[in-house]
Amino acid sequence: MPQGDCAVKDEFILKCGHPVNWTLVIRQMPTDETALNLAFLAVSAARVARDHNDRGLLQESLKIYGKALRDLQSALWDPKRMYSDGTLVACMLLGLYEIFEGSDRKSLAWISHSQGAARLVELRGVGRHAAKVSNFLFCGTRVPIILAAIVRRQATFLASPDWLTKPWEAQGMPKTWGDRLFDAMATIPSILELYDIVEGQVDSPVFQQQGERLLRTLIERCRETNQALQKWYAATREDAKPQVTQTAQPSNDSYPFACRYHFKNHLFAQALMMYWTSCLILQSVTRDINDILVPRKRTEWRPNDDTSSLSSTDEIGSDLTSLQPYMNPRQHALCIAQSIPYFLLPEMRALGVNYVSFPMGMSFAFFRCALLPGCKSTWKVRKHTGALESDNHLGNEDKKIVNWFNETFEDMKSRGMPANWRFRGRDHPPL
Repeated sequence: MPQGDCAVKDEFILKCGHPVNWTLVIRQMPTDETALNLAFLAVSAARVARDHNDRGLLQESLKIYGKALRDLQSALWDPKRMYSDGTLVACMLLGLYEIFEGSDRKSLAWISHSQGAARLVELRGVGRHAAKVSNFLFCGTRVPIILAAIVRRQATFLASPDWLTKPWEAQGMPKTWGDRLFDAMATIPSILELYDIVEGQVDSPVFQQQGERLLRTLIERCRETNQALQKWYAATREDAKPQVTQTAQPSNDSYPFACRYHFKNHLFAQALMMYWTSCLILQSVTRDINDILVPRKRTEWRPNDDTSSLSSTDEIGSDLTSLQPYMNPRQHALCIAQSIPYFLLPEMRALGVNYVSFPMGMSFAFFRCALLPGCKSTWKVRKHTGALESDNHLGNEDKKIVNWFNETFEDMKSRGMPANWRFRGRDHPPL
């Protein structure tokens, strides 16, 4: 757990607990679940091995990981073990091990474990998350499940009405500040999935009426989720927001930003990183709707016997007017980047890297994509060539930022930290 100035000292939070960190429930789990015991031992051994540069212990942790994985597979065939809290925690711990110690394809490994956890939660059903520990575990596992769904660009069951309400109703308790943020995040995978459907058929001559309906649905979902995120941030208390420190930049300093962000504690830091990451992804999609899909629709759609199709595209353009405030993903990529040094502080310990990996990868992908001709932030190659008008700001500043990211990744690697979001090909984050 984070220590020193990064630790949570807020009395209200300590009283209520903070379910963002699902690992806190491990000590409340029964000790008779073999998969859980082995998974916990594998993660613990790996972290001790990294701290002491013990290659032998690291190899031993990998063997224990293999045993835990085999026992977890056995548990999934046992109706009594399959639905237990211990089995779900074991699955999440193995995903955590992959983040820290996995192969070069860490991204796919942790996604597989998160998908497995998602399937377990869904099969357990809403009713199995009514007990206090089970409910705490459910709230904590929502984050990795949602992030995996974002990477896969597939809707998650967590966005359905029952899963957004009943686990809290069963506890008779209101949602926390973090819960409300994750509610909004849960809708993003379905938006990405719908964007891909619309983009894949936007040029089809038989896609006129259905295409208009889907495009307008996509615009409306973007508007609703953007507004929910902004409402969440507006309700954030002032001491939870980042403390901004201006940076002096000597000529030999590679840090390319004018300031750094510091936070009152790691919980506030993680929540805000998830907020900025959500805004970065969502506003990238919103901008691409405005810059790519709608212009292509105006070109491809042809009015039939009347001007209804043409007027429809004009109406869609009018719908986009309300999204204009939500078309600046760059500002959120900058907020993420300026927060990275905080998460790499020694006081943040291993969880700091776990918290920052996904947002860091998203921010890096945004700036790296900005330097690639014909690349757009949803990581699907544009069908037209040349930069968009909104990309004219690119230049040396973005190159310095990308170089700084690469240096930071190398520094993390040298310190035994997993820099697991430097992807190739299809493993790129879904911006």
